[in-house]
Amino acid sequence: MDGIPERIHLGIEDPDRKAQVAKQGLYLCEREIQQHGPSARVLNHFGECWEMLKQPTDATACFRQAAQLAETGSTEQLRAYHGLVGLAEGNLERQVDLCLKAIKVFPVDMPILCVLAMALQLLGQYELSTQSYETAFKYGRIHPELWHTEQLRDHSARCYAFMLSLGNRHCEAVEVLEQAHDEGLQTAALIRQLLELYVTQGQTDKATHLVGSLPVDRAELAPLRAAICGGCLVAERHWAQARAHLETAYKAGCRDAICFRNLAICYLALEEVQNAQDLILHWLSVDQESEEAKTFMSAAQDWSTQAVERRQLRFNENQTDGRSSRTDPARETRSVPIRDRQNQGRGGRTDVGMT
Repeated sequence: MDGIPERIHLGIEDPDRKAQVAKQGLYLCEREIQQHGPSARVLNHFGECWEMLKQPTDATACFRQAAQLAETGSTEQLRAYHGLVGLAEGNLERQVDLCLKAIKVFPVDMPILCVLAMALQLLGQYELSTQSYETAFKYGRIHPELWHTEQLRDHSARCYAFMLSLGNRHCEAVEVLEQAHDEGLQTAALIRQLLELYVTQGQTDKATHLVGSLPVDRAELAPLRAAICGGCLVAERHWAQARAHLETAYKAGCRDAICFRNLAICYLALEEVQNAQDLILHWLSVDQESEEAKTFMSAAQDWSTQAVERRQLRFNENQTDGRSSRTDPARETRSVPIRDRQNQGRGGRTDVGMT
C-alpha cells in the first residue's frame, strides 16, 4: 500500500505525535493485510509501529514473522533482523544469538556486526569482540535502504582501535585510526582518540600536528600543545622535563584531560603527592563526572599511604646502617611502574600503580 512510508517514525520527537503516527500506521497495515494478505514488508511496518507504541512483545512477534516470510537475503529479512536485535537491547545473550543468526545470511552487515561486537565486549569476550569490530571496519557494508546510525564506520573504527588498545596492541590501534583518518573519517572523536594514542606512545611530532585538526580556540591551542609535549615526555619517563611543559600549560589555563592526567602522573612519580591531590581536586571541579579523575584520586590516596610506609622503612634502614637518609628521587622513580591504557569510548584513561 502506497500509504505506508519507510521507517515512519524517523525524525519524530514529540511522543504524542509519534503515537498518533504509529496508530495510523497500524490502521494502514491492517488494511493492507485485509486486501492482499500478510507480507514481510507489512509485518516489518507493523513491528515498527508497535515499537513506537512501546509494545515490545507485539513488535517482536511481527519482526520474527517478517524474518520467516521474507525471501532469504532480502532487504526485508535484514530489516526484520535489525528490528529484533534492537528490541533485544539489554539482553546481551539474546542479542548475541540473534546477531549470529543474522550474520549467517548477512555476514558483512555493519550494524549487526557492531551490535554483536558491543554485546560480546560487555560479556567479557574481548577477543571475539575485537574480531567482530575488525570485520565491521574492514569489510562491513551499510544497506542504503535501511536506517542506520550516522557515522557508523567512524564508530566501528574507534571501537576496533579501543579494543586493540585494551589488549595493549597500541601500534595496531594507531594504524587503524590513521587509516580511517586518511579515508576521510575525521570526526572530532576519532581525531581525539588518535591524539591520545600518539601521546601515550610519545610521538610528539604527530601529536602536535594532529591537534590542529581539533575544534580548539586559538587561545587554547598553544597551552594544549605544551601539554601534549609534556605528555609525550611522560611516556618516556622524563619526569622533570615533562613537568616543566605541563606546569607551563596548566598555568596558561589548559584544562584538558591530557594536561591533568600527565601532570598528576609526574607529581606521583616524583612523590609530590600533595601537589597531585590538589591538582586532581581541581580536575574534579572542572569535570565532576570524570571517572578517570576519580581513579587518579584513589591512586593518589593509596600512593600517599605507601609513601609514608616507604619513608618509615628508609628511616629504619638508615638507623640500622648509619647511612644518610637523603635519597635520589629520580633513582626511586625509575622503579615506579606507570601503565598507560587508552579508554576511547569514554575518553583516555591512565591507571597508576606502584609495586
